[in-house]
Amino acid sequence: MPDGIRGRAMTDVTVFSFQSGNTWLHGLDVRVKLAALVLLTLSSIHIPPLKLTAMIAALLCLIKYLDLSFITVLKELRFFIVLLLIIFATRLLSASGVPVYSFGPIAISLDGILQGGVVCLRMLLVVLLGLILVASTRYSEIKRAVEWTLAPFPFIPKRRVATMIGLLLRFIPVIFNEAREIKDAQRSRAIEVRKNPVFRIVKLTVPLVRRTFLRAEKLALAMEARCYREVRTDPQFNFSKKDGLILAMLIVLSAAGLVF
Repeated sequence: MPDGIRGRAMTDVTVFSFQSGNTWLHGLDVRVKLAALVLLTLSSIHIPPLKLTAMIAALLCLIKYLDLSFITVLKELRFFIVLLLIIFATRLLSASGVPVYSFGPIAISLDGILQGGVVCLRMLLVVLLGLILVASTRYSEIKRAVEWTLAPFPFIPKRRVATMIGLLLRFIPVIFNEAREIKDAQRSRAIEVRKNPVFRIVKLTVPLVRRTFLRAEKLALAMEARCYREVRTDPQFNFSKKDGLILAMLIVLSAAGLVF
């Protein structure tokens, strides 16, 4: 790949990359953000659909507050939305209950609609939480928080695990950019005109996986050539009263969602 294209792929910004800003979300302690991710994910397992919908609406407001375009978010999540539709259809057709609509051997029940909707809402909630975390937190801060979280476990190489997670997060926008470049190249060759969806998926997936592994190999060689070490000076935490108040509110809201 030419140097110009390679450099552009590293600098193109997607919604799954850090968005600089001065909001209170950017200034929030990263450990509080990780705690929010864990608490809200666990509480979503037991709360009813109405509360799940309210939580997703609140997360969409936070995404708008971070000045992220909803259209861009939908474009980046289009494959995930397709996955949600497949999961919804699977639960819709496999759940038992009194059918509300039937078409030959296919029966759709109210239980199937509710079960499929709840599963999709839970998965969407987790993805939106991760999106907000990545968009408002630098990769180095997430790496430092993971290292801090694993510190009590003596048999886990916390620095190595934190480095791996940090590199994984950095590679997410790179993968999106690689996929975009492959699709542009295929569009210029009229591959998208082919009616066979399996053919189009294979033609996208195979070069994407190949280019991703090549980029990872080049990165590993570059880190080795520069004598990269896991022991580095990481950002310091700044836990304030505001962070403590927000953490307490998250704990109370999560407990209330499970009880009521």
